Amino acid sequence: MEEISRQDLLEVLQQGGTANAGPAAVAPLAQQAQHQQLEQHESDRDSWKDLYRVLITSLQHSSAQFQALTVEAITLGLWGLSSAHAALRDDIQGRELGLQDRAVIKDFIYFAEWARAFEAGDTVQQLAAALCIPESAVVRYQPVSLPRKPAHLVAVDHSRKQLLLVVRGTSQLADVLADLVAHTSPLGPGQAHSGMLDCAAAIIQQCLPTLEQQLQQHPGYRVHCLGHSLGGGVAALAAYLLRNTAELRSRLAQASGVVATGFGTPPIMTKELAESASSYTRTLVHNHDLVPRTCVASLAQLRQELELQTEAVFANNATMGWLRDSGVLAGGKALVASLCTYSAAGAAASRVAAVAARGSGMQRFMAAGLQVGATLLASKVKQMHNEAMAAPAPPPATAAAAAGTGASNGSSSSSNSSTGMQLWGKLLSQQPTLAGSSATAAAAQQGVTTSSSQDGSAGAAQQQQQLQKLEEEQQASCIMLYSPGRLYLLKRTGVDDAARYKLVAGLEPGSPTAAPAAAAAAAVESAAGQAAVPAAAGAPGPEAAAAAAASVQPADRFGRIVINRSMLRDHYLSHYVTGLHKLELQMLEEAAAA
Repeated sequence: MEEISRQDLLEVLQQGGTANAGPAAVAPLAQQAQHQQLEQHESDRDSWKDLYRVLITSLQHSSAQFQALTVEAITLGLWGLSSAHAALRDDIQGRELGLQDRAVIKDFIYFAEWARAFEAGDTVQQLAAALCIPESAVVRYQPVSLPRKPAHLVAVDHSRKQLLLVVRGTSQLADVLADLVAHTSPLGPGQAHSGMLDCAAAIIQQCLPTLEQQLQQHPGYRVHCLGHSLGGGVAALAAYLLRNTAELRSRLAQASGVVATGFGTPPIMTKELAESASSYTRTLVHNHDLVPRTCVASLAQLRQELELQTEAVFANNATMGWLRDSGVLAGGKALVASLCTYSAAGAAASRVAAVAARGSGMQRFMAAGLQVGATLLASKVKQMHNEAMAAPAPPPATAAAAAGTGASNGSSSSSNSSTGMQLWGKLLSQQPTLAGSSATAAAAQQGVTTSSSQDGSAGAAQQQQQLQKLEEEQQASCIMLYSPGRLYLLKRTGVDDAARYKLVAGLEPGSPTAAPAAAAAAAVESAAGQAAVPAAAGAPGPEAAAAAAASVQPADRFGRIVINRSMLRDHYLSHYVTGLHKLELQMLEEAAAA
């Protein structure tokens, strides 16, 4: 079939699909498919634009927490903090599982293999071959991430009588942007990670018709949402929405329940919500995995620790103290920054000039074209930024509304990309420029003074309201979030072949020993803060304070970033699977030896 232009397609659609488009007639079904493809293209473009706007706003909200972070804090503070954290662990309080709990370990291994199935390839055939299941078991597969729509699949697991909704972790640009939309939005009685909440609502919109259809064929099956990293967070939020939205519950009434399993799930909920999900959500964390401990609030706490450690280095090292107090350090930083900027600009300019002077005619032509192209590209990027920030915000929509739209559109519901969490429109309509808490407060206060001198008390009251609004936005960007549900820690000691593992099941909310865990978490933070303060004469030094912090009892939930060499590689899903297999083998060997 010949390709037709957009104008031809619109004319055909306006004529009811009866006219000819070009030299060949277009069949009605083909017209509908091309029309849907065109709509999808336009929708994806708008989704990227909306996501960009929300990302910029979110970064403006959260960047105020890190404006004061200096080069000294990043270098000297990180060096000092790595020593202070050497013997420190962010563990959870709970019960160590034994061979009698082998079923829990096998469950985690089973679902981890599903979570890593996306590595097999982009086709259903590759996916089914990797999982050793029939192709017919995979009823929906989106291998590519789109704005607010991470890659995911829906499969029927007859062996366990459940429908699996598996969401892939961060893998593509759209996933990274969803991670970075890290401010919070209201969810039930608490707050949740804004970017992942919107992804969860969009995936529900897309997958709900498929889930309904499969439940009609397999009534009594359970809906199981799972994933790793970003996928674990989106899956947990999707399970929360499916369980706590009346309309969604009614549409999945034939399911025996909705549960979730996450591997390395990032902090996505406030503590009350995270604990309320313990009855249906499990989160496994591997050793020092950084992701389940990282949110804007925990990063702000890390910044404070870095600053304190930097001050400790300057106070305890006479040479470093002299370099700072004499101004040599500040002058050196300014000189290095100037040299780097000058060298980069000079190298680029000299390269283009050399080609233009000594190159052939074609090379000189290309050099001139490169200069013009760079100028046009910069102008186009600026224009796109201005258009994205000035475009009208999409109307806010709830998850229930998203589900309703998805049901009406069936499989083509992916074109409705503007549906998402409740506060998208509100967030997109706000464009505050946050340059740091103190700078913002000072500027707003100055505005209050100027307005009051010119416009009277009415202008001053308005400026005061703006100041209060900015302060509230900064506080909202620094809400402490936690990984959801019942927590499990796969703890490792040693490395390589000598590594030993154990699995700790976290305390359930309301258990007799859950209350002391909160006090233990506060004690850990207090001891860590003392470890960073310069020691007075005769007082214990940072090493003693760090040892005291390490000896504090584990907390009830993960909530602190601990600098460790393995904190990044511990997040790999392959390391989760390897650790679980080694733990099971270790338990069997110990049982045989006994």
